[in-house]
Amino acid sequence: ELKLKTDFTAMLVHDLGNPLNSIVSYSDRLKEAPKKENIEKTTEIISKSAGTMLELIHDMLDISKFEAGKMELFKEKESLEMVVNDTVVLITPLLQKRDLELILDFKSLPSIKFDSLRIKQVVHNLISNAIKFSPKGSKILVEIEQESNELITKVIDKGPGIPKEELSNLFKAFKTTSLKPINGEKGTGLGVAISKKIIESHNGKIG
Repeated sequence: ELKLKTDFTAMLVHDLGNPLNSIVSYSDRLKEAPKKENIEKTTEIISKSAGTMLELIHDMLDISKFEAGKMELFKEKESLEMVVNDTVVLITPLLQKRDLELILDFKSLPSIKFDSLRIKQVVHNLISNAIKFSPKGSKILVEIEQESNELITKVIDKGPGIPKEELSNLFKAFKTTSLKPINGEKGTGLGVAISKKIIESHNGKIG
């Protein structure tokens, strides 16, 4: 347990330290009264770095709540297809930026009980990951089908796939694979770890 806490602290310092260093560095540049176009670029980097830190903090709070058994779920009868469609609207600008086409393949589905905010978080994480590893101009397919009493959602992309020997680390917090995202982004592994906990808290399976 002590080693786990030490590893967690080291990861925390590292993953929050990088964007914080960017904020400090680029804030110093603003003091040098640069040209207007440089101000816009600098403030954009500061904003992005701060957003990265905030997202990481939220993810760590979620992990902590799940580990402590304190994550509350508010389940109501909802439409899974509506949750996917709402997520796609939010993520469309990123798709356009990477010249990716998202294809939705599902028919009318029964309403089921789930926490829509949390399931939306899972869908967002999975599609975001597909975007990170998809070659420019390729397609991402989101497919939902009903098999007996289960709804099965698949996110399929044209990325390189995950090496079999690394699959066991896929859903562990702060564990990442050797694959490098197309645009060089770095991840913490928290997104998929949280997704696993959310799905399992709904008595579902993810893989």
